Amino acid sequence: LRRIGNMHLPPAFSRKTPRQLLSAMICGSLFAAGFAFGQAVNPELTWVQRLSSINSQIQGVAYNGSYFVAVGSDFSLTSSDGQTWTFHGEPPSGLYEVTAVGTGWVAILGITPGIGGSPSGLSYASNDGITWTARGVFGGNGRDVAFNGGVLVAVATNGLIKRSIDNGVTWEFAASPTGFDVTAVTHGAGMFVAVDVNGNSLLSADGLFWS
Repeated sequence: LRRIGNMHLPPAFSRKTPRQLLSAMICGSLFAAGFAFGQAVNPELTWVQRLSSINSQIQGVAYNGSYFVAVGSDFSLTSSDGQTWTFHGEPPSGLYEVTAVGTGWVAILGITPGIGGSPSGLSYASNDGITWTARGVFGGNGRDVAFNGGVLVAVATNGLIKRSIDNGVTWEFAASPTGFDVTAVTHGAGMFVAVDVNGNSLLSADGLFWS
């Protein structure tokens, strides 16, 4: 088993890089996505592998209170329970990360490692995780996106951080303190927290000014 923080991952997941082990805590269960899904009812206990219907890299997964949506380079997957997944092959090419926004979803584009793609810097919105509509341009090669109930923050390569207060329609540059690739962002305890490839953690209360 591979241990990441307090999480023990089964052998199928121990081969994945941290970027591929995208996780979310939902209703007391922890879910991770790589080339398949893992579910742990208690993060301290055993993971159970849940195979998806495809053999392709899954980049992001999120939960909106009703069901899960996962995205990959040219597909999305939906599930009501994290165990049985339905494949949808219509999303735009390059979906890299997704977050729940109200009852819907916002995803950003990025280059999938080993697969490629064009970092067009677009954000997309969906009401069902199946049909996606172009929202706005955040620019750069997207790496992660987070939502705090009113503000969206997208992070990308070369230190790029952008903020949206209209669910991804328009984006504004944030005052990023790093020039390194920002690989992940989340929100909790009233703060956005991001990390970069040089081992730095970045903090922001509003998604616009960072330290």
